[in-house]
This record gives sequence, structure tokens and C-alpha cells, in this order.
Amino acid sequence: MIGTLRLSLNRLTGPIPPELKNCKRLFYLDLGGNHLNGSIPAEVATLDSLQYLLLGGNKLTGTIPDSFTATQGLLELDLGGNSLEGTIPVSLGNLQYISRNLDLSNNRLRGQIPSSLGNLRSLEVLDLSANSLSGPIPSQLSNMISLSAVNVSFNELSGQLPAGNWAKLADESPDAFCGNAQLCTHPGNAPCSRDQSCKTRRRNTQVIVALLLSTFTVMVAALCAIHFIVKRSKRLSAKNGSVRNLDSTEELPEDLTYEDILRATDNLSEKYVIGKGRHGSVYKTQFAVGKQWAVKTVDLSRCGFPIEMKILNTVRHRNIVRMAGYCIRRNVGMILYEYMPEGTLFELLHERTPQVALDWTARHIIALGAAEGLSYLHHDCVPMIVHRDVKSSNILMDAELVPKITDFGMGKIVGDEDADATVSVVVGTLGYIAPGARLLDEADREERCVQLRGGAPRAPDQEDAR
Repeated sequence: MIGTLRLSLNRLTGPIPPELKNCKRLFYLDLGGNHLNGSIPAEVATLDSLQYLLLGGNKLTGTIPDSFTATQGLLELDLGGNSLEGTIPVSLGNLQYISRNLDLSNNRLRGQIPSSLGNLRSLEVLDLSANSLSGPIPSQLSNMISLSAVNVSFNELSGQLPAGNWAKLADESPDAFCGNAQLCTHPGNAPCSRDQSCKTRRRNTQVIVALLLSTFTVMVAALCAIHFIVKRSKRLSAKNGSVRNLDSTEELPEDLTYEDILRATDNLSEKYVIGKGRHGSVYKTQFAVGKQWAVKTVDLSRCGFPIEMKILNTVRHRNIVRMAGYCIRRNVGMILYEYMPEGTLFELLHERTPQVALDWTARHIIALGAAEGLSYLHHDCVPMIVHRDVKSSNILMDAELVPKITDFGMGKIVGDEDADATVSVVVGTLGYIAPGARLLDEADREERCVQLRGGAPRAPDQEDAR
């Protein structure tokens, strides 16, 4: 049996299902912040098991059900921010256990506040603001001894406040009583208009806000100037350091050197080429110890300084191709990463002869693996990495058909201090960004789809210019 149902802040539409009345053990129902319409089913609102009924921020219409009973255990009732009409039901006074919150604000309720609300002695928060309630606030509401916050602003209330702690609440939160032309917040005073009760406070508030904004603006301008100076200094230092270190840099496994790579590929012979990218070729190597690697060469004179390659050393995920190291010699970079015997997903689906049979279970596992790799880049990497070029030809497959995302040439590191640079990280076409592509603020959304169907895919070189 369902006890808790939280569906708030979605895009739910239509009426509230009356079948919820069959959930006899439902004690927490939160449907707030959706687009629900229609009336509130009385049989749902009056479930004896309900303790929390949160329906605020929808498009509900009609009247509030007038069938609340003393046997109900409601602790909180939120119906604010709808288009409910009619009067406040007298039966709300039967909710003897309600204590947390009663919110009927921002509706179209009219008539007088029922005196039965005075029975709610345990209620702490009452919000009836932004309706069309009229008449005096019933004196019986002085029995609401637990009230710590109340808001009756912007109605048509009149007369004096109830006894008890109401005057204290008005002193602590005068804006919560504004907008009632004939309501007096202090005993013995003449009826106070909306202008009299609110204009002075509004003027004082405007002065305070203006001072705060001025101070804030000066502080922001100073911080921006400091940030610009520091950022420019770091950029110049990084640039100078990159120029000095570009000719010879090496971060490879301990048992491997640049010369070993040249020997394993016969000085980068064409017969070892297994793929070509925008800025270089990919070579298959096999060393004496039996370990196979893929080596990608990158022409750094065409794609900038690959300082970001070092970041990939910290990326470890089952669905992201692992970079074992890199080296730079005379404006040529070499990226070393694990060899994928099954090639790319594009080749597996469309170019393999005979064609590999992939059932929907296998395709689902491949799609899920690619999604988990992207999720890791977006949510678990520090700094966050956004790929921006996901397609089947950029997903490698290992011997067990586990997908591995590769080629981050169009990616970016979110939050990188060098905001003007296109990130040239990891095992892909370094430093390249498609003509017309835009760097988005914060995090770009991945909008490419991996082709997992057997039909003819879009050509790999057709990119969306954003």
C-alpha cells in the first residue's frame, strides 16, 4: 500500500485522480508545483489517513471541499497558488490536529473568515493572503494560541485585530497585514487605509534597497577588476610556460618511452594506421611485453597547446577510454590510450562484414554505458567536462562490447579560468571547434544521439553548427 506520494515540481496535467481515495494508508500527498486543473476531489481531501496534503501552485478551480471531519489527522494543508473560488469552508475548523501550516493564499476566495478557525489551537502558520476576503477577522481567532506567523495581506478585511498575540504578530510582520483598506492593526486607532499602512514602509524599504544595491554594485565592480587583473596575469604566465615546455614533454608509463613508440610503429608507418582524425592519425602498437596500445598523433601547430591533456590522467570510468600518457616532440603530440579491438560503434553497426547481430538487449546495454560515461563527465568530474560531439563514431567498443567514449576535441571544461579558450582535452581531435559553434555559459547540453538502429545513419562528418 502507498504511504507517501511525492510528485511535486513536474509538469503533470489534468485533474487529480479520484481513485487516490483507494489508498487507505496514504499519509503524505504532494502534488504541488504542477499544472493540475479541475476541482479537488472531496473523497481524497478527507482521507482519514492523510497527514500532509500539498496541492499548492497548480491550476485547480472550484470550491474547497466542505467535508473535513474531526477524525482526520491532517497536520499540514497547502492549497495556495490556485484559482479556487467560494468561501473558506467552516469544516476546516474540525481539523483539530493541524499544526504545521494552513495555506489558502493566492486564490479567489471571498466572504468572511469563518470563526471556526479559532478551534485550530495548535496551528503555527496561517496564510490567507491575496484573496478577496471581507469583513472583520473573527474574535474567536484569538484562541489560536500557537500562531507564530500569519499573513492576511491584500484582502478586503476591516475592523480590529483579535485579542491575544495578533497585535504582536502585526508589529513583527506589518507587511503581512497590508492591503486591507479598513483594517486597523492597533486597538483604538481609526480605520487605516492601504496607503497609510504601507506607503511609509514601502518608502523606507526603497531607500534601504537603493543603498544596498549601490554598495553591492561598487563591490562587484572592484571584484571584477581584481579578477580581470589576476586572470590576465595567470593567462600570460601559463602561455609563456606552455611555449617553453612545448618542444619536449613526456608523461608515459614507466616501462615506455617515445623511442619505444617509434620502434613499435616503424617510425609511424602507414601500415600501422587504424584510423584518421581531423589533426592526425591513430596507430596500433604492440610492444615486446605483449601490451597493445593505440597511439594518436596530433599536429600541435594547427590546434594549439594541449595543456589540458594532463587532466585526462585523472579521469577513470568504465565507459570512458583511458589515456595512459602522452608525449610532445617538435610540435607533434602523441596520446597513448588503451586499444579497442572492436573499433567504433559506427563501424560495428554499419561497416562490419559480416554484420554483427546486436539484439535490443545488447543495444540497450551499449546506450546505457554511453549515458553513464556522459553522466560521469557532467556530474562527477572536477572540473566538469562537456563532450559536445557525441556520435557513434566517437564511441569505441572493447572486446566485450563495453562502450568507451572518446574524441573530446569539441569539448570544454566548465569553470576553467581560461574562458576564452576552446578545450582541447583528451583523446580526440584536440583544439577543434566546428565553425559557428558557441561556447555556452556553465554547462552545455549534449544534443547528439548515438545511432543504435540498423538503418542508414547520418554521415559522421555532418555536424550541427550551434
